[in-house]
Amino acid sequence: MSIIRQSSFHLLLWGWIIFAASIGHFILLKFTHIEHPEYAWALTLPGMVISMVYGSIIGKKAKTITYADRLYMLVWLAFIISLFILLVFTGEKGMPVILLLTGFATFMSGAILKFTPLIASGILFWLFAILSFIIDNEYIQLVSGISVLTGYLVPGYMLNRK
Repeated sequence: MSIIRQSSFHLLLWGWIIFAASIGHFILLKFTHIEHPEYAWALTLPGMVISMVYGSIIGKKAKTITYADRLYMLVWLAFIISLFILLVFTGEKGMPVILLLTGFATFMSGAILKFTPLIASGILFWLFAILSFIIDNEYIQLVSGISVLTGYLVPGYMLNRK
């Protein structure tokens, strides 16, 4: 399976999961009296399992791993490690920085895949990160949800058609 097809799968999977978690968090925070609206992020747990199982299956089927494949995997591994560290030490307060890191990983993925819409998505993530630094905290989850619509889902569906 090509790196493009695998990339499309992960962009769509994580795009929908993060969109649902972000918007769910925003709705719970803004329109309910639920004490822990961040529990909406529990949606990411099945996503992690699905991602790992899918990656394992695809990895076993791969006959060769190109330099581009390896670089692509390392970019996202570095992203995941950075994300984990950031979440442990900042929680949801780190969302603007998470969007910055997402912009970097997405931009680099677009460069590796030679797919301009993904490069543009990285730039959009950076713009959403800037917006997240200057808006009220209560709207950061809404911005996060919108950012994955444009940054993961749109290019994910475009890659899926390639």
